[in-house]
Amino acid sequence: MSRFVVSAVVAASLFLACPAQAQQSVVRRSFVTPYLERVIWTPQERGPLLVVSPDTMIRVLNGAHSPDMSKLSREGGINVLDFAAAMERKLARTGTLSALVMEKMLVLNSKLRKPDLSQLSSHDALVALAASLDERQWQLLCGTNGLGLHDLSAQQQPLFSRILPQGLLVGNFGAPNAMPVPPSAIAQSRLQISRALQFWFAYQDEKLNGGFGGSFSGSVQGNDTRPKLSKDFRARGQSSANYGVTLSEVLPNRLKPSQLDYKSTSFDKRIALEGAKTIEELLGRVTQATGFEIRGDKRIAELSLWLRNTPDQSARAGDLLELLALSVTGAFRKLEAPGQRPLWLLTDDIEGLATRQARQERWRVEAEKLVSEVRHGYRERFKATKPEHFISTDNSYGLSPELIKSVQGVQAGGQMKTAVPLNALPKSISDQLETILKQQIKSQEEGHSQSSINGVLNPPLDPSRIRLSQNQLDLSVIVPGYGVYQDQSTASSLGNELQNASQDQTTRPPAPEPVRPEIRTRIAIFAPKTPAEAQQALTAAATARLSAVWIATDGGKLETLKAALEEGKKVGIPVGATVALARLPENAPADLNLLGETGPYRIPDAPETAAALLPYLRTLAALPGLAGLALTETAAPGYLSGALSRFGRSNTSEYGYTPARRLSFVRTEGYDPIDLGTFSDVGFLTNPMRNNRMVFRSPDGTPQPTPPPNPMERWNRVRFEANKALMSQVYSALKEVTPALPFWLKSRAQEFSQSDWFGSWDKADALPTFVLAFPTTPLVEEERPDPYNPLPQARRTSRQILFTRAAVRFEGDKTPLANWWSWTLTSGLYNQKTFPWDGVVLDLSALPIEKAIAALQEIKL
Repeated sequence: MSRFVVSAVVAASLFLACPAQAQQSVVRRSFVTPYLERVIWTPQERGPLLVVSPDTMIRVLNGAHSPDMSKLSREGGINVLDFAAAMERKLARTGTLSALVMEKMLVLNSKLRKPDLSQLSSHDALVALAASLDERQWQLLCGTNGLGLHDLSAQQQPLFSRILPQGLLVGNFGAPNAMPVPPSAIAQSRLQISRALQFWFAYQDEKLNGGFGGSFSGSVQGNDTRPKLSKDFRARGQSSANYGVTLSEVLPNRLKPSQLDYKSTSFDKRIALEGAKTIEELLGRVTQATGFEIRGDKRIAELSLWLRNTPDQSARAGDLLELLALSVTGAFRKLEAPGQRPLWLLTDDIEGLATRQARQERWRVEAEKLVSEVRHGYRERFKATKPEHFISTDNSYGLSPELIKSVQGVQAGGQMKTAVPLNALPKSISDQLETILKQQIKSQEEGHSQSSINGVLNPPLDPSRIRLSQNQLDLSVIVPGYGVYQDQSTASSLGNELQNASQDQTTRPPAPEPVRPEIRTRIAIFAPKTPAEAQQALTAAATARLSAVWIATDGGKLETLKAALEEGKKVGIPVGATVALARLPENAPADLNLLGETGPYRIPDAPETAAALLPYLRTLAALPGLAGLALTETAAPGYLSGALSRFGRSNTSEYGYTPARRLSFVRTEGYDPIDLGTFSDVGFLTNPMRNNRMVFRSPDGTPQPTPPPNPMERWNRVRFEANKALMSQVYSALKEVTPALPFWLKSRAQEFSQSDWFGSWDKADALPTFVLAFPTTPLVEEERPDPYNPLPQARRTSRQILFTRAAVRFEGDKTPLANWWSWTLTSGLYNQKTFPWDGVVLDLSALPIEKAIAALQEIKL
């Protein structure tokens, strides 16, 4: 139990998309081609031989080793079947052509059944087991010898077995002398829970010592001399399942269903092979010969070819296309749109890669909802049993009891770490830490370290102190006769549940309501359904002495808004209108998401949209007495910005995936947008953004070459430009009718943003955008580089800005509305002494009129 955690893994999970058990790695093998040249194959007798991307070998399982091709060498050449086996390929043949294709392929399952909650992950199995333990079993789990299979009941034992790792090694994974631990020995393991200690650098600037960051970059040996085991990643199965549902699996490579008929007489034309260097060249020849537009996803089209053929040899077009699809474990997808020629695209599968990932993401969300209900039951059990007192801190480093208590006390008080002089530690430990400290300081001085804490680059380290913390939980898998495997990852879920149970029982005094800042302009948005409800809203607004009221309109008849305007005259309250722009007009074509589903949004560049929307807005703006027009939802998700805004998942809430837009993007950029998935590789659709998210600088400050265009940014830009063009038309139409009428735009924010405002619409292209972006190209004018403070962006695009929040809170939030609103206004200060906005807008449009008025009265806007 003396393992000391020495490095922090901060954000790896953000970019995981495909389960690790089934991921494929593309490894460049430049030595393959010379051996291919020695393969025994006579094209005059056997016909042409094709190999796609010969210097690429797909490794389906982690830990695969490079084949020793020299063993295949023999006098007279290399047998083609021996070569294929060594390269994890097989020989495939159609009527006029042969190819060496992959033996296996990765398949993502998008037809997912309901999760089986009895098939738990190791994380959830540990939580379930812990919730079932009695006092004696908890003492064993947290004791010196640990908890074994035979200490458990028949009902508990299956959970124990699911916690154990599938494969372990004596030594480090990848080391030549690492030896596997027999499965029979792993089955006899004992589990042990403790809290592990962690050491961190201390900084000379005391302000930097209270936060995250600064973990040691070396290992520290304690008094635990047991052999250390590591996980054997080769033991992973060739399928990935969550809650009993297979998400991905590695299968024998076979021809996938295709939307192109390889046997059709339309593809009987002969295609010359001589001189072809890439798949793109061959597909171009097929297009020219058959008249069908055949393309390949850019990642596939650019793959190189190796051919053994005579100069005059050719292949039937259908045979060639079939073997190309089999070679890349792919299929041909047909894309068509009204008024355009169809196109057939060679890609991974008929269904888009991002589409399949989105279906899996949706399934995970729904599965997590079911699992969270089960976890709630575990939490109630932990509240009753209070098992935390059984768990001790691992002190195999020989720290004094007083120091251990100080660490525990600091963390109990809500702080993360405590600073400790090196001389307060045992000499064997302090000597190791001092050596690591000196190495790090030297690395900083020589310019080799590029660490940054709280925005400070390479802050000076304190050579006489370290910071000390205890991790939440550490799981030790003790394998008798072999050693111990430390598994902090599996223990993290249990630590979270114990912490949540403890916090649920902690009684905290209510926080005092902060003092509200002084606000000049106060506006409320109502959504009355009838003229009578509009009159009620205006009466309540007059009682609250609001500056103005905005009435939400839905694109239908305007009687309710007209009634509000009349009542506003009577009570002396200016009345404006709000319009959810991207949802109108209702008779325009509906936009599509990644799954091909229609949503509430309209296609912005469809002719029907502007034809119906602009006359409606002109009529609305021309209403006598209207005090202003505020446009909300001016862009559907996906149309917000040209910067990269997808964070490790395929988002079904994004729109813009219409057939016409997809078809155009394939022709201009080489990708079908439904194949622009998350940050994992699947088959030959390698992640085009892997090395393009940022430009690194070398130590001498010389920037690396500009990376190639990021297709996700290009796709965002295409959609953004379509929306921007419509917004320009809207601006011109409104200004033509009433140039002096105040127009407002609600900030265009990503779904997870909590920073919203209304900005005055002063120029057609001044669109207030709030996104978290990591672009590969410089930010354009509508972007904002600071993801935590929207004020600079708000001021840059608008002369007047109004802070806004909707009166909708999380389920179970019992905070009085008045307190909630006071805290909301305080959050809008952004560390400024006075309220930096020109006013506030309280959005009550989601509430029925009675509840909206009651909320207004309670909030005391």
